[in-house]
Amino acid sequence: MKILMISPCPMHPSNQGNRARVRSLCHAIQLAGHEVDFLNVIMEAGDTDKDRLFVGDSHYHSVEFNFNEAPLSIVRRFVKKFTDRQFMFYVNNGLDDYCSIKTVNFVKDLDQVRGYDVLWVEYIFFSRILEHFGCEKLKVLDTHDRFTDRYKLYIQNHMPYRWFSVSGEDEKKALLRADVIIAIQEEEGRIFEHLIEGQRRVSVIGHHVTLSKLPLSNPKAMLFLASGNDLNIMTIQHFIKEIFPMVRREVSDAELIIAGSVCNHLQVEAAGIRMIGIVETLETAYAMADIVINPISKGTGLKIKNVEALAFHRALVTSSNGAEGLDCAGNTHFIVADEPEECAKAIVGLMKDEAQLARIADSGYSYAQGFNEAAAREIDAVLSLEKIMR
Repeated sequence: MKILMISPCPMHPSNQGNRARVRSLCHAIQLAGHEVDFLNVIMEAGDTDKDRLFVGDSHYHSVEFNFNEAPLSIVRRFVKKFTDRQFMFYVNNGLDDYCSIKTVNFVKDLDQVRGYDVLWVEYIFFSRILEHFGCEKLKVLDTHDRFTDRYKLYIQNHMPYRWFSVSGEDEKKALLRADVIIAIQEEEGRIFEHLIEGQRRVSVIGHHVTLSKLPLSNPKAMLFLASGNDLNIMTIQHFIKEIFPMVRREVSDAELIIAGSVCNHLQVEAAGIRMIGIVETLETAYAMADIVINPISKGTGLKIKNVEALAFHRALVTSSNGAEGLDCAGNTHFIVADEPEECAKAIVGLMKDEAQLARIADSGYSYAQGFNEAAAREIDAVLSLEKIMR
């Protein structure tokens, strides 16, 4: 089966959650025996050579990103330049503001040459592409996240919002353009099913991770690996101020390693904290610490960095929000702690009890294996619909 995957983000370097997800889905579909072409609608810089190598030279395509040329879209973007700077006033995007007719035509021309069976679109703001193809193709929309009035989450926390946000009606319109809607976790799947009133199939496909059972070698070190978005910055600043001092009082040689582009937004000179910035590979970062933290208190979707931590055989300490979409199972696979004292106690407990740390890491790794198997089964189920449609 020939599949075209259309994405606004590259797959490499896989140092952000959305890139890691697109890469993992592409790889999982390849492993299922399908032929995958990758089209990067270039909204951000990436490693083109690695993307091309990953899918094969003849299967890699790219086109420059262009905003929608419609007059209303142009006016809306002009207004948003001013309103988005305010915490208390915000204008939603139009659903198709990020999708130019040039992008649509590029896909149509590519299909004329390649003849795809499946169009797999990443993010609802590219769903416009699906409207230009008929029932002869299976149309799949991987949502990544919910975008209905998404800006409100940020305004409530007095933070600027710099990403995509639409009305509920527009999100529904996007979903109905597809034959199959992919949600990243169960709760969002239920929300989408309710929104479209059962008119389309909604499948839940979590993050298909690359498993790498790293040995445990540094129980006194914890890792926070994140991109530089506002929620991640807020999360680690809170941890440094409220939680890390409590950990150091109990374990004087405890170390916090911060990795990823979040480091570009921090100024930290406290003892026991080391910032290493963007790493060449995820394995490089995860090998530095036996414990991974993600005490995020806000946000939607599946926290991909949590699944990655389990797949690298690390003991994970996260929050209830961070655990959304995962099976908490009585703190068997990872530890959930919401209050600062509770979080510090969990980390200290792991540092002082290496046997418990190993049990959590082993259980989490097994859970990641099962997570992969479930994702692979659901991908097979989705793509089998193409045969039914024909």
